[in-house]
Amino acid sequence: MAEMLAFVSQWAEELGGAQFVVGEGQSVRAMLGDRHVRRMTDLPCAELCAEIDRLAPVVAHSRESGQVVVEQAGLRLLALSGGQILEGDHPVVGWETQVAREMLFLFATYGGSMRLDQAVDRLWPDHDKSKGSSQFHTTLHRLRSVLGSDAVSYIDGEYRLREGLVAYYDVDVFRSLTRPARLSDPKARERALDIYHTEFLESCEHGWCLNLRAFLEKTLRRVITIDAEYHVSCGELLKAEAMYERLITVDPTDELGHRGVMWCRANHDDLIGVNWQYHECERIIGHEIGEPLLEKTRRMYRMLANGELPSMPF
Repeated sequence: MAEMLAFVSQWAEELGGAQFVVGEGQSVRAMLGDRHVRRMTDLPCAELCAEIDRLAPVVAHSRESGQVVVEQAGLRLLALSGGQILEGDHPVVGWETQVAREMLFLFATYGGSMRLDQAVDRLWPDHDKSKGSSQFHTTLHRLRSVLGSDAVSYIDGEYRLREGLVAYYDVDVFRSLTRPARLSDPKARERALDIYHTEFLESCEHGWCLNLRAFLEKTLRRVITIDAEYHVSCGELLKAEAMYERLITVDPTDELGHRGVMWCRANHDDLIGVNWQYHECERIIGHEIGEPLLEKTRRMYRMLANGELPSMPF
């Protein structure tokens, strides 16, 4: 298996992408979805699985009419778009509690399977073993009542999502697109930025969720910064300014975003815009952090105000 995966990875590198794998369709879907396989290869398995599922609809019976209809296989989990759970284009409804929804995202985040103690530690960290186990089984029952009794099975000491239950998980795709080896690819960055609409499960306050949210936001900021610098290097200043503005939206205290916007506006001779952005940055930093602006921010503003334009934002 390892030798075959290494060969496919080498072939993908020579061809400039792994889209040829999608052509194999469902014959490779299970292998790419296996968490052990994902640890053995640098192929973008989550992204490839999502594309295979997108191109391979299945025939199913409509729950309402009993008629045969064509629909997408599996659920789409959109943790970066308001925590939506979709079947086709329709929201999955009937959840009795928020934690039942969060349990589904937790399973998906950890490769589709978890031990009881792992789930309890993440969802009910303050409960003792007995109470945590009780809460887990109650919540699991609620999850199964929405997704089916076979949605989660107990196999070899682990609780596992049914194979194919989740066809697309935006976090997996985002992380695949933002691996260090792919950050230099403008198309991969564009797709990653198109996926990310809201904070990861913005209403969830569990520790595991907060940690992942912080990691994903840090990754997002890096992707935005690289993309902004790319557009600057290409002379695409309107696109660069939009990226720096997005950086400010993600973190209003990120002074690089403010400096980037000032620099782009100076390139368009918009000195009023430069002045407004500087004082807005000064207001935000003073209010949020209670500190003066970084010296490099003050220095850039002085340069721009004096008609000096550095070759790049710094």
